[in-house]
Amino acid sequence: MAGVLAAVLFVGYGFVKYRKGNWSKFDLLLVLIISAGIASVSIFPPIGNIFASAFRLENRLFALLVFSNFLLFGLFLYLLNQIRSSNRRSREIVRGLARYYYNERYFANGEQY
Repeated sequence: MAGVLAAVLFVGYGFVKYRKGNWSKFDLLLVLIISAGIASVSIFPPIGNIFASAFRLENRLFALLVFSNFLLFGLFLYLLNQIRSSNRRSREIVRGLARYYYNERYFANGEQY
């Protein structure tokens, strides 16, 4: 029951962030997929046997932990990519503003740098 409640809370949080415009469609999709996974494992625990056979492990819980670690690592790489792209965009904005103010200050007669 706790897993289903957590999944519902994640979905609610995702929709609130998406409606406010803080998240993209892809971010919402990630939350929906992860929430569906949490809810499905909570409702039907033998689904973990799929991961146990995929990783050739005997313990279903350990197989789910291995899978969740892989998922967490993938989300970390996604987050790292998002941070780098936002840093790149910020750098381009600052460069553009610097060029604009430099041209405005030193080339008042219409010439450009």
